[in-house]
Amino acid sequence: LPVCIVSATPSDPTNLFLIPSAGLDRSERSALYREAMRRLFATWALAALVLFSGTSSPAAAAAPAVSDESRLIRLETKVDAINDRLDGIEKRMDRLDKRLDRIEQRMDRLDQRMDRFEQSFRADIARLEDSLRTDMNSQFERLNNLLIGLCSIFGLLVVALFGFVLWDRRSM
Repeated sequence: LPVCIVSATPSDPTNLFLIPSAGLDRSERSALYREAMRRLFATWALAALVLFSGTSSPAAAAAPAVSDESRLIRLETKVDAINDRLDGIEKRMDRLDKRLDRIEQRMDRLDQRMDRFEQSFRADIARLEDSLRTDMNSQFERLNNLLIGLCSIFGLLVVALFGFVLWDRRSM
């Protein structure tokens, strides 16, 4: 198996896979990581090319039909297994879509309930404001009447006092 060692700098042989910081900033680390992945991919591609290049021994070339048939059967079984997995994933996705639809419907119902609550709350606040306004108006009216009454009494006392003073001066 190929081994890929990437060092942070030529003078610092710290392996980036073991110590990700390695004294480099993020862009340098990502560039080194991309380079390491490119080299690893090239190595694997070369190994795959050598292993599956199609050059075979003369004994294998003598009976290609059996080998191809068995490969084709294995390939078909793998494709069937992949199709089964994809069907299972599709069914799970359908169930997930149904769940999401139900959640969306619940959220819509919750939004409607919140709208109704907000409307009733606003109506209650409006009624409370009206009743408070009415109470305040009646309280101001009572205070106004009390003030008028007190001013009237004080005015009558002043008039009565001056009347008494004038009567008393004439009687002397």
